[in-house]
Order: sequence, then C-alpha cells, then structure tokens
Amino acid sequence: MKRAVLYGSIILSILCLTGCGNEELHCTKTDDSNQDLKMIQNIDVTFKKSKVTEIATTMKVEVAGVYKQHKATLQSSLEQQFSSYKNKKGISVNTVAKDDTITLNMRANVNKMDKSTREEFGLLNVNTSTKSRKEAKKEFEKDGFQCK
Repeated sequence: MKRAVLYGSIILSILCLTGCGNEELHCTKTDDSNQDLKMIQNIDVTFKKSKVTEIATTMKVEVAGVYKQHKATLQSSLEQQFSSYKNKKGISVNTVAKDDTITLNMRANVNKMDKSTREEFGLLNVNTSTKSRKEAKKEFEKDGFQCK
C-alpha cells in the first residue's frame, strides 16, 4: 500500500512538472485562392489555468509563376509589416526565405511582455482574464481557421 501511494505521488509530481494545467490550441488557415501565391498560417496558443501564456505564429507564403520574380519584395513587405514587433519585450520575429517559400515566425511570451505590448495585442488583462481554450477556438474558427 505504501508503495502504491509513493508511486502515485511520483507519477502525479511528474505530470504536474511536465504540464499539469496546460492546454494547447493549434489552428491553421490556408489561402490558395491564387494558384501562384499560397499562404498557410499556423497559430499555436498555450494556456495555463485558462490564461494565455504563449502565442506562436508561423506564416508560410509559397510563390510560383509570376510571383517568383517578386519573392524578395514579398519578403521585404512581410518584414516591414512585422518590424514594429522586433524590439518588443517578450516577442521574437524572424523571416526566412528558402527556395520558393517565405516563412515568418513570431513567438510571444505573454508573461515577459510589458504592459504596452500586452495592450497592443489585446492582452492587457491577461493576468485576470480567463478566456478559455474553447472560447479562443471559437474566435479563430470565426476567422476561417481550422482548430484542434
């Protein structure tokens, strides 16, 4: 009996240390309405006790046909759109071009953001807000994302 309690305590401790109370939301949206320009957006949101703690966004733009010759311009345009986030506390942004794909990655650690950055992202009350995974999923799906 003591061993069962001991093993149970160890397993419970491991589970809590490896993510007890954490939830993930993964959403994807693909726009391939233009055969020469395909955009795939992935958003991963991490919740801890119903509070958003981290947001990771990946935007892939696949270019073909007439857009191939404008790949550098498209990359520059993406970089400009997200340049204001590069020096924000708690946010990292990078853009990579490889072959026929431009990839923009942005990661936001909500707990490391300052107040003005959280306000800019609509996360001002992140410490008191308890937006559930289910509510966030509903909002993303309203914007055309498919979520799991």
